Amino acid sequence: MLCLLPFEVDLYHQAGIDAVCVGHPLADELAMLPPAAQCKETFGLSEHGAVLGVLPGSRESEVRYLMPIFIEAIGILHRLAPELQFLVPAANQNRHAQILEMLQGRDVPVKVVLGHGREAMHCSDALLIASGTATLEAMFLKKPMVISYRMAATSWMLLSRMVKTPFVGLPNILAREAVAPEILQQDATAPRLADEVMRVLDQGGAAQVARFNDLAGQIGGDFARRSVEALSPLAEP
Repeated sequence: MLCLLPFEVDLYHQAGIDAVCVGHPLADELAMLPPAAQCKETFGLSEHGAVLGVLPGSRESEVRYLMPIFIEAIGILHRLAPELQFLVPAANQNRHAQILEMLQGRDVPVKVVLGHGREAMHCSDALLIASGTATLEAMFLKKPMVISYRMAATSWMLLSRMVKTPFVGLPNILAREAVAPEILQQDATAPRLADEVMRVLDQGGAAQVARFNDLAGQIGGDFARRSVEALSPLAEP
């Protein structure tokens, strides 16, 4: 079994299956992004003032449950740090329309762009992000983050009883510790999220970035070559 993440190897070994970690293709793909300054210019962001990337997820339900709280948090952050810029990449056309509708009548300085989620993360100084694959991308990009998630109460009640891991964010699952704060369900209030974001921005997220460097190194890139090397012995007579 060719595994993308180190902890998967242990799981397969426990099941008696040979496995090897061959790195993650994300590491190679993200290395091809243009410089962060160029991305910032493309989005029309100022060189002055930090950028908070806000990623509420790609599903309709994720945006429905998370974005209103994120918008409130943005309002609080704007009052606390007027120079802070907010960039929201919408995953697709439907999410773009959904987010813009939620922002109607709200006096918050948010730039919403269609797509370009990786570029948006790349030029951000910190992220307020829904739990999901994007947190792994953010980890490879070495971006300090606050992870959040909300869903229907009944769904949360059922899933929370089934899930074995204490964490939902992939960087924390990989690290087996809370490297990035996770603010979930009823705890995900606008004041709490704003407080956590300010803490990350004020402290520079240095501890997160250092740990992300370590975790990304454990996974590694060069996915194609490592996959071929792992498979080559199987083709030998």
